[in-house]
This record gives sequence, C-alpha cells and structure tokens, in this order.
Amino acid sequence: MRSATPALQSESEPETWPELLEAVRRVNALGGGVAGYGANAGERYVLFKKFMPFAWGNGGRILTDDLKQAVFDSPENREALAFYISLRKVGMMERQDVLDRAFKSGTLGLEISGAWLCKSMPKDAPGLRYGVALVPRPS
Repeated sequence: MRSATPALQSESEPETWPELLEAVRRVNALGGGVAGYGANAGERYVLFKKFMPFAWGNGGRILTDDLKQAVFDSPENREALAFYISLRKVGMMERQDVLDRAFKSGTLGLEISGAWLCKSMPKDAPGLRYGVALVPRPS
C-alpha cells in the first residue's frame, strides 16, 4: 500500500526494489516522525507471509515442483531476505497492528498489510487517500 500524502502523490506505485527504496526515502524526507516503510517484526507466524512475496518475486520457492524437497535455503530466497531486512534501515519494524495504526494516522508511508486494513480505513481514517499495489520485484 502507499499513502497519497500530497508530497508523495505519484501516478504509479513502486514496481521494483530500487523504486521501493526511492519511494521510502522520499517519505522519510518528510520528517516529522513519518517513517517510509513498515517491516513486520515480533510476530513469528506473520513474518513469513510478509517476506515470502519478496522471495516469490525474486524467483524463490519453498518446495520443488514435485513437492518432495525443500528449496527454501536458495540464493533467491536469501537475496530477498537480505532486501527485506534492509528495509528496517529506512523505516520502522513493529507488530502488524502498530504498523496499521501508523499507516492510518499518516505516519507510515508504505507497508504490507491485508484486507482487514482496507476494511477498517473508511471508519478509522476516512480522509486518508491511499493505494493498493503488488509487492515490488527486483529490477
């Protein structure tokens, strides 16, 4: 998701990892306690579904096509994990509920969330303009 803060409005969402980093840096440049990216941390059962879209976008997998062997420890997955971890340097790491509250309050620019956030937006943040996008992929 991306916030539509006037200083950050764009005609397109970040599609690649470098574009995501640039968008996050632009959000951070706003100052005033606004964080560019919200990376999930502290919830071991949630982290997997936040990281894996980056891995899948990088060609990573969990199992072989015949489902007989694990291939989780692959170069693609390790590269995606390194990128995901690097996002902590340009944003905040928190539990999902904290990230969602920050996004709705306008103090977080981008995050991976779920349908629950979109459902709560009209009630909790009716004036916030935001967009929904695919998780960016490598260049």
